[in-house]
Amino acid sequence: MRYFIIGAVGLFLVSSCATPYQAKGLGGGYDTTWLNPEALSVSVRGNGFTSPDRVRDIALLQAAEQAKAKGFAYFRIISELDQSTLNVSQTPTQIDTQSQYSVLGSTLHGSTRSTVTGGDPEVIFRPGVAIAFEMLMQKPVSSLDYYDVDFILREISPKFR
Repeated sequence: MRYFIIGAVGLFLVSSCATPYQAKGLGGGYDTTWLNPEALSVSVRGNGFTSPDRVRDIALLQAAEQAKAKGFAYFRIISELDQSTLNVSQTPTQIDTQSQYSVLGSTLHGSTRSTVTGGDPEVIFRPGVAIAFEMLMQKPVSSLDYYDVDFILREISPKFR
């Protein structure tokens, strides 16, 4: 039971640090640009606690909200570009030295011990995506690669509320 509680608290802390559904800010977020009256570009940047799936969900939700606001019922992806980044740095190195000496007669006895910590690589993956969407008033007849605006709003919105 104790491990379950510790795990639940850890999961809460990590999930609460993930990129929220918001316009771009310090912790990441989305940016939208209308390319023409029927084409929208959504770019999303996540932080180091965000999964690539969450970044894609943010882009889809933002496209659905924008489509709904302009009266579109469907959309499809025209292009998708991975904008993820991988940052590698090194943790600071610290050397702790302790010495002990004693004098016995005319002889100096002693020892020195040094401990080196840090210097480890630190890798941070920040997912990102840029997706161009074509907005559609009607369901495409011969295409399977479309998204229903109301379905996306109903299925993805609860993840971010």
